[in-house]
Amino acid sequence: MSDGVRCSKKELAKQAGCSVQTVDRAIFRLRKLGLVEVEECHAESGAQTANLYRAKR
Repeated sequence: MSDGVRCSKKELAKQAGCSVQTVDRAIFRLRKLGLVEVEECHAESGAQTANLYRAKR
């Protein structure tokens, strides 16, 4: 698979100058439209880390 961007929703919100809730809604809509895929990433301990976001072609 192609590379993507690995970051948290908090980081995305800060970069976009909006709230985490706005980022969450946008990601939800983009996923529903099939434009973005999200890969959940986890540390060896099992704790979730920043997700990987990829634009789909």
